[in-house]
Amino acid sequence: MKKIILVFSLAFVSFNSYAQQYKKQLAEKMNPEQRIELRIKQLTLALDLSEPQAKKVRKALEEFKPEKKDKQDRSYERKVENLDRQIAFQRTMKNILSDDQFELFRKLKAQQGKRKRMAYSRIKRGRKVAM
Repeated sequence: MKKIILVFSLAFVSFNSYAQQYKKQLAEKMNPEQRIELRIKQLTLALDLSEPQAKKVRKALEEFKPEKKDKQDRSYERKVENLDRQIAFQRTMKNILSDDQFELFRKLKAQQGKRKRMAYSRIKRGRKVAM
């Protein structure tokens, strides 16, 4: 009887701690404006953007941010739209940034994509990931 109570209490404690971690993750979500502001600060730090460049990048990020759509959209159409949006954003960034800044921007994007793929594969395998 004592063993059963011990097992149930341990299970309750572990479920409770997992729920608290999930609530923290939900609380840390940012709205789109906060994400854009954070991204601009990251790019300013990494690429040494001037103030006019930062304003142009903000405008580009706001212009090319993805819109929320119904989940019933077709996968192919959604992917094509997403790629078209990314191509247009990349062309805009190429016009805003100098050649050195643009090359560094492309390297940062590649690293970011690699981190996302790794995190997704860990989640898929059932491991927790701290982002």
